[in-house]
Amino acid sequence: MINWFVAIVFLVIVVITWLLLFIAMSPVLLPVFLISKVKEEGTVFGKKVMFKSWALQMFISQDQGANTILGGSMDTHVSGRVGYQAIRGNGIALRMEKVINGYFKIFFKQDNHCRDAIEHDEPYHNNWGE
Repeated sequence: MINWFVAIVFLVIVVITWLLLFIAMSPVLLPVFLISKVKEEGTVFGKKVMFKSWALQMFISQDQGANTILGGSMDTHVSGRVGYQAIRGNGIALRMEKVINGYFKIFFKQDNHCRDAIEHDEPYHNNWGE
């Protein structure tokens, strides 16, 4: 029971961190994302702009930023970190993985999101902030 409580608290912290980063990035992120829905690339001030790629890169940086703020590596994602710890048998991560995987199953039709998000060439540390 305590593992579920801690897992939910951690998930709430992740969501709040994500939202705060989204708010901070939204003056650029929202226009680029909205444009990317109708136009993949364009020219701005004489320079070629790849809107879809730019929007995706901002979402990835937001996820990696949240992971870093929460003590993880700047080169990994929250989902991959949870998946890595779940494989290692961490009870809290196993419960977080169920919730995150459920979300990605419902909204993106993706199975095993957390374990698929593990980047095997990146470091996953056991110590906070390492």
